[in-house]
Amino acid sequence: MDYNLNSEVIKEIIENLPNGKSIGIGGVSYEMLKYSSNELVSKYLKIFFEKLINYQQMAYLFNVSIIKPLIKDTNKSKRELNNLRPVAVSDAFANIFEAVILKEIEKGFMDSGKQFGFKKKSSCGHSIFDLKQAIRLSNLLKKRLYVCAIDKSNQSLVKNDIKKD
Repeated sequence: MDYNLNSEVIKEIIENLPNGKSIGIGGVSYEMLKYSSNELVSKYLKIFFEKLINYQQMAYLFNVSIIKPLIKDTNKSKRELNNLRPVAVSDAFANIFEAVILKEIEKGFMDSGKQFGFKKKSSCGHSIFDLKQAIRLSNLLKKRLYVCAIDKSNQSLVKNDIKKD
């Protein structure tokens, strides 16, 4: 069974592309796509992306980026390597394809209500509030509270037993 994409989703992604971004290896800017015949571009991209998905193939240029050095601090020397940050600029079509795939995945994905990082409309403040509420409730009920926090950035595990005074 062939996978079908919604061309309206592709059209919406193209309309919301930011202006003034660097151009990738394909030589196509976001502005070229945004201000072209969006209906026609969306239609052809829909066909192209569906072929990639249905034939389980990837366009070669989708795997190629241009690496551009950005200066971190303009007050420091531009020749100092520590003052440069490499940025990979991908092809415009690859970025649109990635956005389409992300929207398709989000349709069937339900994240945990206990996850706070890497989630829209969620922050560290929400997790701190939940922790404070749990501490308040455990103190109120005179119950012991066990807390475990996992930092996925460096795979460390911190475990504390919070005791009442």
